[in-house]
Amino acid sequence: MIGWTKRGALVGATMGALSAIGIASCALTDYQPPTANTTSSTGGAGGTAGAGGMPGPVGPGGMGGSGGISGPGGAGGGEACAEGSQCLPAVPFKDGWTGPYWGRPTAWNENAGACPDGTSPLILHADPSPAECKPCECKLPVGSVCSGAVLSCWAGDSCGSSGSGGEPKTFDTGCIPNTSMPGQILGLGTSSCAVTGTEEVILANGGACTATGSGLKNANLWESNVHLCSIEQASSCPEGGACVTVPPGTYGDYACITKLGESQCPVGWDSIAKVAYEKFSEGRVCPDCACLQKELSCNLGGAFTKSGLNCGSVGPDIEACTTFGLGTGARIQHPAPTIPEAACPQPIGTGSVNVYEPTTICCQQLF
Repeated sequence: MIGWTKRGALVGATMGALSAIGIASCALTDYQPPTANTTSSTGGAGGTAGAGGMPGPVGPGGMGGSGGISGPGGAGGGEACAEGSQCLPAVPFKDGWTGPYWGRPTAWNENAGACPDGTSPLILHADPSPAECKPCECKLPVGSVCSGAVLSCWAGDSCGSSGSGGEPKTFDTGCIPNTSMPGQILGLGTSSCAVTGTEEVILANGGACTATGSGLKNANLWESNVHLCSIEQASSCPEGGACVTVPPGTYGDYACITKLGESQCPVGWDSIAKVAYEKFSEGRVCPDCACLQKELSCNLGGAFTKSGLNCGSVGPDIEACTTFGLGTGARIQHPAPTIPEAACPQPIGTGSVNVYEPTTICCQQLF
């Protein structure tokens, strides 16, 4: 009965007479927990012994009876946990909880090591990983280009809209001085140019856009584990729980209890609350990555620009009919193909980890 105090240990003098017939045996109901004390201290002082009974009156033809045996002193108060130990809350066994255990929450890939007694821990898995997918990456074959758009130039300033200027002269690439444009006569005169045709992605060697990266981002089904080790109870503490010596190392942070099913943590065991599983299966799915070739594009920004003579300086983009006179020219530099988001859609995972037979783990943080 370590850490427990006998009821009625302090008896008055008037109880002494009862001791004359002997001390009665005690049932468990004759004991009660002492006042809680979480600091190191000695036991309480024993109670004063009960006074002996008074002699009986003188009877006819004889002396009075002798006085009763003095009552026993009161038992000392319950001792607090020794220094370096800690009193855990009582485990509500009647509600289906088991324990206590040393507990170590970890990341899914962290090894907490052996238990303080050298045995292997029980490992329960918590926090199922979401159905996140690896990012898709799309690539074009080396040598792919943008092509198809040209600079069409006419004599005059109307880009041939009124039928004047004759047939346009087209330019595909490079620096186009004004003297090469159809409206120039001896370096004098006006030409007008506009971008015609459609710039398209031309994949090298008849190749194809390829996509990589399919699959789950986290192939492991769990984000965390809880490692549990049995606790050897050193003694009962005044509060009714277990007095334990906290071990050094990885298992010195938490004490835990468990219960089958999903439950709310009892008072005193709610520093950490997790629902963990021993049985599970994969239920997450990620679609395959794909590169949608029809969504590939060519950015015309900066591809067709007005410039100074012989492209000595670069001006604004040629977006509509643009007039070129003395001292001006054009520059054509086709862009590289681009892969917009629409051409390489990122996969969206579906489903979840299938879990069975949950166990609730509730832990108290230790000092």
